[in-house]
Amino acid sequence: MKNIITVIALLFSSIAFSQYDIEVYRIKNDSVKSYVYNSLNEIIRNSRSCITDWASGEGSCNDRYGTYTIEKEGENKLEVYKNGNMRREVSIKKKVREGLTIIYNPTTGSKFAEMFYSAGKLWNVKYFDVKGELVNNGDFLDGTGILKIYRFTGTVCQEIEYKSGQPNGSCTYYYSSKKIMASGSYRFGRPDGYWREYNVNGIEVQVTKMAMGLLVKTTQK
Repeated sequence: MKNIITVIALLFSSIAFSQYDIEVYRIKNDSVKSYVYNSLNEIIRNSRSCITDWASGEGSCNDRYGTYTIEKEGENKLEVYKNGNMRREVSIKKKVREGLTIIYNPTTGSKFAEMFYSAGKLWNVKYFDVKGELVNNGDFLDGTGILKIYRFTGTVCQEIEYKSGQPNGSCTYYYSSKKIMASGSYRFGRPDGYWREYNVNGIEVQVTKMAMGLLVKTTQK
């Protein structure tokens, strides 16, 4: 029975990461335990509330910026705020990301990022400032390198190492003050090894041991 549960957990983790979403723009508190051992899709899901049709995925949602609707055009998704500002345009094929995902700044309505996916893996990213000019995204290119992930405010939220279109290597989360919030590593798209978390004063508060996406042990300081 234990082996069956483990297999199911690994399968779920694999499915979640196949639809990896890097729209990470807010860290809610001093502890990022939930960010460490949940998929990055879960980060987004935990930051919003939705009432959607189970079959189509269409419906209405709320996040910290307001109410928005999810509409489908074929397999693709359009997310639009109540005030008319776009939230996201997501290109999907066979239930995974394929092609361009465009993310918009919810307060200005301007384009915030373009992300190119192939078979659910992230290959290229462009960030834009409020003037529409390109922003440095690290040395990330063709699915490999250190990718910088920004908040809508323009501060760096995360730096993560990619290989072949998925997280694979070191990962660091930052407070808006630029101090480290957490650090750890990914292996083939899943959190693996030791993740260390710090409060706003830079003091280590928790260590979490992961094994390919599964939580092994958490130790609070």
